[in-house]
Amino acid sequence: MKHVPRPVNKVLMASLFMLAFMFFDSSRASAQEVTLNFDGLQNLEFMGQYYNGGNGDSGSGPGPNYGVTFSPDNGARVSTTIVAGQTVLFVNNIDFNNELEPLTMNVAGGFSGQFSFQYATPNSSQTGSVTIYDGPNGTGNVLATQSLPGMSGTPLYNASSNPPVVLSFLGTAQSVRFMLRGGAADLDNITYSAIQAPGLTSLSTSAGQLYPAFNPDVTSYTLIPVIADGVVATTVTATPGSNLATMQATLNNRAPITLTAGQPSPALTFANCDNVITVHVTTPGAAARDYIINVTRAGCVGGTQGPVGPQGPQGPQGPQGPPGTSSNVFPSTQIYTFPNNGRLTISDSHITANSIIYLQYLGGGLVPPIATSITLNQFTVIGIPGKRFRYVVFN
Repeated sequence: MKHVPRPVNKVLMASLFMLAFMFFDSSRASAQEVTLNFDGLQNLEFMGQYYNGGNGDSGSGPGPNYGVTFSPDNGARVSTTIVAGQTVLFVNNIDFNNELEPLTMNVAGGFSGQFSFQYATPNSSQTGSVTIYDGPNGTGNVLATQSLPGMSGTPLYNASSNPPVVLSFLGTAQSVRFMLRGGAADLDNITYSAIQAPGLTSLSTSAGQLYPAFNPDVTSYTLIPVIADGVVATTVTATPGSNLATMQATLNNRAPITLTAGQPSPALTFANCDNVITVHVTTPGAAARDYIINVTRAGCVGGTQGPVGPQGPQGPQGPQGPPGTSSNVFPSTQIYTFPNNGRLTISDSHITANSIIYLQYLGGGLVPPIATSITLNQFTVIGIPGKRFRYVVFN
């Protein structure tokens, strides 16, 4: 029976990798380090989508969603094996036609700074290489490359018993190609610094459009147009900038619900009047962000009169108003600005329940605001948040 030495402690090796990264580039201490050690996979299991949030070929998983895939992933060329108690990636670069074919590792979100791994070959005479590219599938510019001398493990094929290979590079990488000659080799503890974009790349609802249009760096929005009373709920669809991020949505500070990237949320039921939807994004290695969506329903009386804005430019000539004497025509004495919820209640002693109110945005060119709830000495107007307007009362 072959003697098997005591397994190498992977926790200790991972700690040594982290120290090596800090030594080579201390400015990256806040970056998100990802290590692929293949421990969640079974013996002789093909990789499949395990490190892309899916399962291995034998059903292991779902694994962590690092956006990492390997190719080719078929035959006997890319599978796991257990050596000295350690799960490693077994690579056979000789394809079925006995032609050399590299193993390609793709990282969808990209990585930067440094790349580290351990390897072992069947014997010390079998050499290879590793090359890092800025495009997927081994395309684009070469950011770094290094020859790999033959290095057998202890015991044979135990990659984690060998010192790590560390490559430093500039730019953003998306793929790595390993060429390990001799027919078979092992990889373990592949470590890189994942690029983590904070916040969201898209955000939408089923009940209306966001105003202003979505921008990842803008975190406060209003849903337009004002939601009709018959609309009682909405869904939220969001996509994070990082595939490692988690997202939650709340309505009016109720219990949060977990969001799945690119998928509509369960229905969020509105309250009677004003509503606030919050989408919270947590990204490892980056600042958390909250995106706020203000929602107002048409039957609500909301908003208060804001401060007087600066004098705007002269607007175009308006259309002919209804007949009446000049003594019964009362233009507004100031210019108003719609608040974030698009609703404003205005007090005016000239207004009666029978008044006719003509409204117009400064500069014209848009569908005018809508006057609602006209009562003695006041009325409510609905329009576009942030837009300035004025009015004339006819009695």
